[in-house]
Amino acid sequence: GRATHPAIGIEAATVSGSGTRGARIGRLVQGGPAQQAGLEQGDLITELDGTEVSSVDELIVAIREHKVGETVEVTFVRDGRTQTADVVLQEKNAR
Repeated sequence: GRATHPAIGIEAATVSGSGTRGARIGRLVQGGPAQQAGLEQGDLITELDGTEVSSVDELIVAIREHKVGETVEVTFVRDGRTQTADVVLQEKNAR
């Protein structure tokens, strides 16, 4: 057997300061789950399925509480507006 890890298909950086905390998307995997759900470079992810995300590490932990193929609700901020998107988790490094 082998271990599989769910992923949303992004590279992100931790953002904190001036009341803003989360994981800012720096790059999306072309055709990956986040891109398919409408997320964009620069979006700030603040929650995953109701769990607050204040860093990239917290985002990874929140994702790994789910299984490949599950749909999670991602809360993010774009242009000062909070939005949500449903993202289907895929196997990390799957294309």
